[in-house]
Amino acid sequence: MNIVEAKPEDADEIEALLREAWLDTYVNEEFGITRDDIEQRFRDRAT
Repeated sequence: MNIVEAKPEDADEIEALLREAWLDTYVNEEFGITRDDIEQRFRDRAT
């Protein structure tokens, strides 16, 4: 494994990785945090 500094062209892949990590981590029925809540957060970031 090589760790290198991110480049601007890596942004889309990094964003996708962050989105998946949030979906895996923060969706929580007990606290009312839905998959759609997380998806909306990332849609808002893109605008």
